[in-house]
Amino acid sequence: MKHKYYTSIVCPLSCYGKLSESEGEFAFDGFACLRGQLYAKSEYTDPVRMLTTCLSIEAAGIRRLPVVSNGEIPKRLLTQCYQLLSQMKITAPIKEGQIIATNILESNVDIIATRNITALPRFKVQEKIMNHNVIDFLNCLKEQLPDVTQLSAMEDRQIYAHGVCPVEYKWMLEGYYPHIPDAILMPSSIEEISRILQLANEFLVGIVPIGGASGSVCGTSADKGQVMLDVKRLRSFSINEINCTAKGGAGLTGADFENQLNDLGYTTGHFPQSFQSAVLGGMVATRAVGTFSTKYGKMDDMVSNLVAVLPTGEILRTHTAPKSSTGLELNQLLLGSEGVYGIVTEVEMEIYPMALCRYFEAYTFPSTLDGLEAIRQFMQLGLRPAVVRLYDHVESIPKIKKYCFEPGYSFLVFGYEGLEEQVFLEKKHIRLICEKNGGLSKGTKPGEDWFHSRFSTKKIQDYHAIRGGTSDAIEVAAPWDCIGNVWAAMREVLEPICNSVECHFSHVYHTGASVYVIFYAETGGDDFEGEKRYIECVRRAITASLENGGNISHHHGIGKLKAEYLEKEHGETGVMVMRKIKDALDPNGILNKGVLGL
Repeated sequence: MKHKYYTSIVCPLSCYGKLSESEGEFAFDGFACLRGQLYAKSEYTDPVRMLTTCLSIEAAGIRRLPVVSNGEIPKRLLTQCYQLLSQMKITAPIKEGQIIATNILESNVDIIATRNITALPRFKVQEKIMNHNVIDFLNCLKEQLPDVTQLSAMEDRQIYAHGVCPVEYKWMLEGYYPHIPDAILMPSSIEEISRILQLANEFLVGIVPIGGASGSVCGTSADKGQVMLDVKRLRSFSINEINCTAKGGAGLTGADFENQLNDLGYTTGHFPQSFQSAVLGGMVATRAVGTFSTKYGKMDDMVSNLVAVLPTGEILRTHTAPKSSTGLELNQLLLGSEGVYGIVTEVEMEIYPMALCRYFEAYTFPSTLDGLEAIRQFMQLGLRPAVVRLYDHVESIPKIKKYCFEPGYSFLVFGYEGLEEQVFLEKKHIRLICEKNGGLSKGTKPGEDWFHSRFSTKKIQDYHAIRGGTSDAIEVAAPWDCIGNVWAAMREVLEPICNSVECHFSHVYHTGASVYVIFYAETGGDDFEGEKRYIECVRRAITASLENGGNISHHHGIGKLKAEYLEKEHGETGVMVMRKIKDALDPNGILNKGVLGL
């Protein structure tokens, strides 16, 4: 008789049970309902999965189209499905719900788009003759590295020219785009990247690394005479189950990495909103953070070692030891460096067995500050639910109305996962602390609804498309004794020049928290006015944060957009240290020049 153990994911109880099979006969133990038994039998005989991924799309303001299957697909077909979809050519406009692939692999399941994407007008570019040093550099590359793909057609260069920074959208809609790379290079190995950087120094050609292009701070904005280096062909994957770590090439998206781990029964616990497009290299470069960060941490907690190519071509491989007292922690030099100190090419991360139990719930609080106080208290007691997401009294309004909760209250979502006993204990103690601070338990449904819609950024994208409109999420962090003032001050300075401002707290720590301040503005003017309004909103928000004890960015990074504020956070001496490191590692200023103001 064969035995297998499964955690049912088809109902909120997440039962952990045993399936026993002998000559086609099945027995079950531990499942609380028939749904759990049917799920376990399906997993044993022919497991199925929903397919979610992002596909390349042309003539659009973003590069990736999120898609999902409208039914479950046999797990044995998923790899073939991904391969088939990756070969498709899709062109905007696309409507939400539009079928992208019909009856894929005769599975009786369609692949559909999950959002509207409008076609952008072709923007004008003032074509200039390529500098002689760039021409000579590219010709030399063709001779020495013939397997490295070079893209120089204007259409390719336009596609690569932008990330998702709101000013980049405005530049496109204004009809003139000022930042176009001279070419794009697509290497497939660390050694090729090393040689590219050596030659870039020889010919004095600037290099801008790019991955998923999900950055929102102009961190991959190329200038004339610069060449982009695309890392997406670096897609290696391996796992060390003894150390509970996994390695991934810098070009794997978060979703690619997570899906391969899930197939083996593991997870990173790292689910940023850009999960389906951001790549591992980019997430290291910005110290990215995901929605389950309270339990699993941030990229700077998860990375155990990495491989990077330094600006002059040397390959740095950091040690695999979990702790050392041997000088500087070199992982931390690259984490958050946004590509100015080196190009991350491979990452080893901590992984965890997939949780045996997962549970979501919600509370309401009389005020936002009451909710913050409850969070501070349980964090400082050492409780670590995976998800903590508090919406202020304004952003809570639609949720309060939807569920008919108390008007004027703030809304808080919790997500727990791990061992069943661990989840139960965390829920018990958090409930006591929430109730002590005026919190009212609202059950599981609001929390589960949040989980199923957590990747949506549709409202922000809609404002980008409005003539003269703009929107963004400014995320900052502050100690507990400052975070309330930071939140209030940022809201206060933005409300007079925005249609609406939404705020929530979604990453919390022993000593403080981060706050997202999301603004939506319409100027009534053209897109030049929209760009000006955006810059003014960013200036007001960051200034208010700094003046009240907060910082410039929690995890989106600095790029070129926010570089002018860096000295106000780090001081003149702090910026000098960063600049001297840059000068030592990159004496010719080759790599990602201007990012972080360096």
